[in-house]
This record gives sequence, structure tokens and C-alpha cells, in this order.
Amino acid sequence: MSTVTKIQPSKSTSVETLSVIISNIFLTERVDGIFISWETNIPTESKVFLGVVNDVQAPYNSSSGLSTRHQVDIGLAPGIEYSYEIEAIAGVEVAKSSGTAKTDKLSATSMKVDTSRQGTNLIGGSCVQSIFKVYVYDQNGDTLPDVPIIFTNPETSEKIIENTTKRDGTYGAYFADFKYTPTFKVSEKGYSYRQILSFQADHLISDVSISLRENVYEKCTPEECSDKWRLVEMSTTTVIGIDDVEKLKRVAPNYNKDKAWLSLDWLQGTGVHYFID
Repeated sequence: MSTVTKIQPSKSTSVETLSVIISNIFLTERVDGIFISWETNIPTESKVFLGVVNDVQAPYNSSSGLSTRHQVDIGLAPGIEYSYEIEAIAGVEVAKSSGTAKTDKLSATSMKVDTSRQGTNLIGGSCVQSIFKVYVYDQNGDTLPDVPIIFTNPETSEKIIENTTKRDGTYGAYFADFKYTPTFKVSEKGYSYRQILSFQADHLISDVSISLRENVYEKCTPEECSDKWRLVEMSTTTVIGIDDVEKLKRVAPNYNKDKAWLSLDWLQGTGVHYFID
């Protein structure tokens, strides 16, 4: 959100006379720059000298040319304070007015939790981890790096903090990922249990509702997983002998079109061929 401020001009000075007067100075401070407008009592050629406070100032000519109404729109870095000096020239007469302006900081304005990897329909009481990617966006719609995100485990109330330091590809969006393993066991057939996963970044909160469904096998600890489960590619070239997809969904935690965790007991019992990931 940009900020518009009317500035009381500092006392105008001139080389020979005070006939040139600068007035009605307005500043619009944005994340990506500053817009300055002002008026003079007579037509003048005007410009703004602007730079970081206590540093060299660069000139920016008014887009209005010789006029009584003047403006400049300057692209700048966010969250930095700048000093400016307006200069209005009419013949040999010069008037000046100075001040400071600060661009807005980039801040978190929205957050998105990506559940596409495993969906929101999970197996209860399993050792299979689900991964959620969380993105935080600024005013420009870009993802923010190094933003701390807090995830609250719904079963233990434990708070886990991860920063948005990972990227989608070399120059892709910044995100943080969270691993969650639901331990609540849904034992009644056809029954589901809902949990709320809560993610917070600064003042932003995003809740994800997940549904836990029945696990046909007993809960195993992460240490036991490698002995009891295998991650299996879900394609006709790697899994042979499965002709009942609905049955596969019931016995495969985190089933999706690409791969799923399957019990070794079930695999050995059906004689299915598989590749270990």
C-alpha cells in the first residue's frame, strides 16, 4: 500500500529574487519507488535531486517540462530513506525545497500451503510422512525469502519453525517445507477423522484441513518403516498384477498417480513385482 503525504515546503530560496514559489508538494511512497508532485506560481523548468540520505543525489527532470505543475516518478529499492531537493528555474531565478522520503518495506501479505504432493486425504496411524510446501508472498506477488513460518502439530501442540530458504528450481519461488506424520489411528472401517494443520508467518495464518482414514495395517514407527513398507512406483511398467485400483487405494497410504507406500506383507502376498525407490 502506497502512502500519500502533503509536504509543507521548506523556505524557498533564490539566486536573486523570491518571485518563484514552490508549493503543494505531495509524496506517494511505494515499495518500488516514490512519486513526487509540486506546483510553482509561474511556469518553470523543474527537477528533483534525489539520493540516499547523506549520499550523492542524482537529478530527475519533471515530466511536465515548462509548466506550473510538475511531477517525477522514480523507481527505487524498498525500505530505504532518501533525501530530495526540488529545484525550480525561471530564467535566472532559482527556488529550492528539500525533504526526505522513504520507500515502503516489502512485507508478507499472503501465504499459500501447497498440498498437491499427497493431498489432504491421509492415512491415520501410519509411519508415512506427508510434506507440505508453504509460500509467503509480498505486495508485488513475489515470494519472500527467509521468512520464519511456524507449524503447530495438531496432536502434540509442538511448534516447528522453518524459514522460506528452499527454492523451486535454481531461480524459482522461495518456500519452506514441513513434514508431518499423523499418529492418530482410524480403526473403524469407513470412518474418517479430521485434523487442522496450522501455519503462521508474522500476522498471516493459514489452516489446512486434512482427513485421516482407516489404515488396514498396524501403526509402525519410523525405525520400523524400512522393514515393513516400500515406496512403489504406480505405473503399469513397474507394478504388475494390480487390476483393482480401488483396492490399491485402500491399502496404500498416500496413494497418488505416481507412487505409494505399500506393505511388504501385502506385496509378498499378492506376488506383485515392484521397484524400490
